[in-house]
Amino acid sequence: MIKQNAHPSVTEWENEIKQLVENHRIMEARQRLSQASKAGILSTTLKEWQLVLKEPQVSVKNEATGVGLNENYQWLKKNAEKFKGLWVALSKGVLIDSHDNLTILRQTLEKSGKLTHDIAFMPIEN
Repeated sequence: MIKQNAHPSVTEWENEIKQLVENHRIMEARQRLSQASKAGILSTTLKEWQLVLKEPQVSVKNEATGVGLNENYQWLKKNAEKFKGLWVALSKGVLIDSHDNLTILRQTLEKSGKLTHDIAFMPIEN
């Protein structure tokens, strides 16, 4: 680690960050990068490390994989008996199609242009 009172070179900063990352000490590497930045020490390599070590950000979008789960569940409770032994393709509680073979069901939906990201495929047990 670079000594507090010393005036480290850019190369020393780069080497320290690299060593911290190699030792899985990511939080410390982020802290040291922040210190280097505040001290006005920036190089192409340190900027690259800033991008690599940037805190992950979570964003929530309306198009979650869970869209329509409750509606699909309600449909299954109401209609499963009629579709025993088949695969059903549901979208937000609406039956899109059914077949006894999942591959054929998917191919049929794809050919008809009905295969979308919000379709759930579920087998109905006998």
